Amino acid sequence: MEKFLALPLFWGAAIVLGFLVVWILSRLTNGKVKVDLYAAINCFLFFALIFNIYSALTKETLYFITVFVIAGILYFRIKTNERWI
Repeated sequence: MEKFLALPLFWGAAIVLGFLVVWILSRLTNGKVKVDLYAAINCFLFFALIFNIYSALTKETLYFITVFVIAGILYFRIKTNERWI
């Protein structure tokens, strides 16, 4: 039962953390960075990409599959909307 609740709480906390990071970036750049769900999810995906690259280099090479998937998603999102964050 605890595992059932832990996963949605983790995803919710990760997206809230993404919002906080983007909000701080927006404040530091005087509002040039938009604060929305798109930016929060991209921020979370960049954190996941960094973590998976680290895991792939130190632990197992199977993490490279996840690295390629996340990089592909980010590339597609960046090319379609022309926004990094």
